[in-house]
Amino acid sequence: MVPQAAAPLPDTSLFHRRSADGRRRVLVVDDEPVSRRLVSAVLGVQGFEVLEASDGAEAHALIQRLATERLSLDCLILDLFMPVLDGVGLLDRLIMEGLVVPVLAMSASGDRDTILRLMRLGCDEFLDKPFTPDQLSTRVCDFLARTDRATALRRGREERLKIEKTRLENDSERYARDARDANDSVTRLSAQIETARTVYQDLIGTPAGIDGLDLIWRNQPLAAMGGDFFGCRGNQVLVADVAGHDLGASLLGVMVKAFFEENCRGDLTGVDFLRRLNQQLCDSAQTHRLVTAVLLNFDLKRLSFEAVCAGHPPPIVLRATGADPVPVPGCGSVLGMGPEVVLSAVRCPLAPGDRILLCTDGVLDVSRITPAGRQRFGPGGLRAAALQANAGDLTSMVEGAWQAVLAHCRHKPVDDMLLAGIEVRRPETSDYEPQPLDDDASAIQRRV
Repeated sequence: MVPQAAAPLPDTSLFHRRSADGRRRVLVVDDEPVSRRLVSAVLGVQGFEVLEASDGAEAHALIQRLATERLSLDCLILDLFMPVLDGVGLLDRLIMEGLVVPVLAMSASGDRDTILRLMRLGCDEFLDKPFTPDQLSTRVCDFLARTDRATALRRGREERLKIEKTRLENDSERYARDARDANDSVTRLSAQIETARTVYQDLIGTPAGIDGLDLIWRNQPLAAMGGDFFGCRGNQVLVADVAGHDLGASLLGVMVKAFFEENCRGDLTGVDFLRRLNQQLCDSAQTHRLVTAVLLNFDLKRLSFEAVCAGHPPPIVLRATGADPVPVPGCGSVLGMGPEVVLSAVRCPLAPGDRILLCTDGVLDVSRITPAGRQRFGPGGLRAAALQANAGDLTSMVEGAWQAVLAHCRHKPVDDMLLAGIEVRRPETSDYEPQPLDDDASAIQRRV
């Protein structure tokens, strides 16, 4: 039985080196000379090398010498009741010093409590006195055979544990190395993404202004970069939404910007421009990318604008008179689906102080869970939010509507979001007279 001790105990490998002739070595400890010599004689006939000690102190010194010289000690045959240092005291000392020895105790008066105490101290076998030579020989041989099997099993387990430890250490080193490599890769990738984001922001740039109009916008990409684009050139305003949230969507957004800046300088109508953009998308390598867009062409001399929608949420007009917000009607084909697109232009009159609200579908598609189910923000929510915030200046209106969108989805959008507000400036002179419109000031006329 393995002794119970506070500190780890060495195994019998401390007593590894056998005698010169290879015999097994035993130590007989007994204060009675006759009994000690009888045991020694019986075991000597069986081929054992027998050492003797007359008490526990002498046996302790002998065991320490064997351990120091790393000589084998296969069995300690120990009498319990001896002067100077008895058997129990010897076992106590061996445990305190971490010396593990297979022990066979012998006594003529071993009661149950003594046997239990011996077992707790590491005693593996108990032999009652008196005993015959055959009994002694059989018990010692059987005891050593069990000890050998236990030692072999223990060493086998230790060898397997050593192999497993080595494997785990190698795995741990490999995992640590992989973790360091992954961390380095993530660090490099993060730096590259940050660089790409900075370059993307530089390429997209800040929308240029339009004389006579005030522009305010908010945007929030779902990832580091997005596919939403808001641009102004000349008298034209373009809002585009590229499908996807990856680097490809951002690069295509840059392409849309470059195409817009190149083509808005001509005299193209909004319909012609979006048809050319659709052809460009179909001819490019990004044929799997779809784009929605809305193009506004302002004529501030006539106080009107023309809107062309390509599968995009229509603009919302908020009149300075306080009338209900009016969505501009009409919706065309999504760009990039094929060479043929259906587009139409809608002309809408303006008055000083009128405002136009533009957004991408990420703003309208935000939702939240209510007891009645999933509630989408939608065009109605945007019109209500804009109308509620319309009493202040343009910045307050756009910011109020933007915060309403974020609050609706609890700041957890599912798509890129862009919200832009445009306001027709009031003339600085006091002699301004509004131009009469054909029908009603809020009328919207369609031109195909």
